Amino acid sequence: MLSYSTKNAIKVALSFTLTIALSLYFGWEKPYWAAVTIIAMAANETYSHSIKLARDRLLGTMFGAILALLMISFLSQERFLFISVYIVIAGIATYMAFNLKYGYIFRMAFVVCSLISAIGSFNDITSFDMITLRLEENVLGVIVYSLVFRFIWPNSTEQYFFDLFNKVLANLEQTCAKLTATMTQEELTKITSDLENTIQQVAKMKSIIDLPMNGSYQLKYQQNKWKTATIASYDIAISLKQIITARSEVNCQNTDSQNELTVIKQQISHLKDANRNDQNLTGILTKNSWKDLDKLTPKVPKKSRLIDAAVVMVMIATFFCLWIYIPLLGGYLFPLLAAIFSVTIMTMPKGLMKSIVFGTITLSAIILAEFVFIMPFFTELWQLGLFYFINIFAIWRIFAAPQYALYKLLGGNFLVILTMSALRLTPTYTIDTSLNLLIQMFLILGIIHFFEKLSSPLH
Repeated sequence: MLSYSTKNAIKVALSFTLTIALSLYFGWEKPYWAAVTIIAMAANETYSHSIKLARDRLLGTMFGAILALLMISFLSQERFLFISVYIVIAGIATYMAFNLKYGYIFRMAFVVCSLISAIGSFNDITSFDMITLRLEENVLGVIVYSLVFRFIWPNSTEQYFFDLFNKVLANLEQTCAKLTATMTQEELTKITSDLENTIQQVAKMKSIIDLPMNGSYQLKYQQNKWKTATIASYDIAISLKQIITARSEVNCQNTDSQNELTVIKQQISHLKDANRNDQNLTGILTKNSWKDLDKLTPKVPKKSRLIDAAVVMVMIATFFCLWIYIPLLGGYLFPLLAAIFSVTIMTMPKGLMKSIVFGTITLSAIILAEFVFIMPFFTELWQLGLFYFINIFAIWRIFAAPQYALYKLLGGNFLVILTMSALRLTPTYTIDTSLNLLIQMFLILGIIHFFEKLSSPLH
């Protein structure tokens, strides 16, 4: 019996391989764009999360394409004005990328704007062709991913929600049982920590209900019921925290909270019955509203967003100065990568730079070794497909744990970036481009790390 992680790795690898094979079969110039779409979608927790990302990705692609066409049409002959407007757009994209609902659209719009501005060579026809190809590749990636995940070992978002709900109820019930006895301060601290984890699971429940609900009958047509269940779970967790606080203030003695615990147990029982027997949630009075649960998702303060946006603008200006005044190899590749890395890394949680550098060194060394010693011997499409299937499967299976999610993204993207010359209609296997790309990435990461450290006291 295959584990969930193994099944998921097989589905991601199959989607990735089919996307590349179909792109090459259609004669598209850049099949790695479709492959990157699979990587982005597969990094999500549930199918509905992936569908939302796909929708945002397409919207961001169209928005970025319009921006790029406007800049090329009106600013292509004004180099410094073009760069200045581009830097301002990068700052706006960075600030808006922290928006919980629409942030990915702005980040993707900036990436697409950068790609088209760089690859389009300031030519309207070439840029339009790039936009069309980008949209085609994205749509192909979304379709292949959706079909594979829909029909091969389908794992619905609805089932994920109910598994999470049952886990929350079990945790709350266990906490009630523990609080019926006198406890030490250390035990109360441990229970408080467990409750915080439970509250975070409630936050996940809320985020799932807010997602597109295609194929999730109960969540779609009984939405009010499950919203009430989510709010009630949060109310119970808060009530239990208040009981723990009261216990702590009276030196951990079992205060007069038995009546309150009895009421909480009845509410949990009612929620379990409603989940198990499809009963309506009548008689459940909630203290909070659905809007109140928004506070469970941490938001980045406006001051920090403005600082990060300003830092990104300074970084990109620095990269452009290096590109203009220092003879760097790779043409447009350096400012393109630098801008995309700057916005992406600065909008990620802080403190990940060491993990990014370690992942870059380790994964790129393995991928480059395969590129040099294995890929030149490929003569058939099935060999190329098998190569990518094995690598993506290995990356997704080895880094299946949630704490290694960053390495999945790095591994998938580096596999595409460092072997992209093998994905052309006429493949080439020279290591010069890949090594130059790697050197540029380390230079970019070093400069980003410098500015990130420099700005950290300002937050």
